[in-house]
Amino acid sequence: MTDGRPVWPWIVAALVGLGLLLCCGGCGVLVPLAPEPAPTQPAVQAPDEPVTSPPARTPEPMSPAPPPSDLPAITQAGGLGDSAARFHALHRPTSGSGAMPPSFAPDGTMLMGMYDDNYYVVSAAAGVVQAVTLQLEARTMLSRRAAWDEATRHVPSDRRKVRSFDDTIGGEVTVFHSESLARHLPDEVWYHCQPVGTFQVVLQRLGPDPVYFGVLISAGVDYDDNDPGRRDDCRQGFAEWTIG
Repeated sequence: MTDGRPVWPWIVAALVGLGLLLCCGGCGVLVPLAPEPAPTQPAVQAPDEPVTSPPARTPEPMSPAPPPSDLPAITQAGGLGDSAARFHALHRPTSGSGAMPPSFAPDGTMLMGMYDDNYYVVSAAAGVVQAVTLQLEARTMLSRRAAWDEATRHVPSDRRKVRSFDDTIGGEVTVFHSESLARHLPDEVWYHCQPVGTFQVVLQRLGPDPVYFGVLISAGVDYDDNDPGRRDDCRQGFAEWTIG
């Protein structure tokens, strides 16, 4: 007892405090332990599905000859708007080293084929001649009159002149329309925004030289800044054919 007060309560308090310090390892406070996390189950991964590729397309078999056709002839010697079968029968496919002989899809389409020792370069759409190039220089270059006479043998007989102009690369362009061509080749995609049945004849020469080395005959009209009938909304047109 000190100053008349008992000492044992202080002793008990000291002992309790010492026990608390020992219990928490000297941290000064009791911190409750976090609960153990529940074990997680590993995610089950779905089996990979087999990757399948689309079946490969079998290329269409090509043929050195076009399919038969009953289209009536509309040119003198086989040409624009005639059946590819008629042109093929009238002219001899080019063969030999460096040649590009005719090769037709089952429907008669041909990107490019050569005839008569490279004199003719022909393309066809679904069995109908869509363009003919006369490589005059493969035989002999011609005067304007002779080149024109040669060209008219390969254009529709019912042609009607629409306009003419000199293009920006030195060619002389004459534009025609043919009802028979429109019937034989009715798809407007070939006409470059011109009326169906429109075609061009382009006499080609080198500069002012009066002899001509090539003639291009094709459905539609290639875009040219000098063409008074051009369609500016159709500026992106067919690629021009290079002759020679």
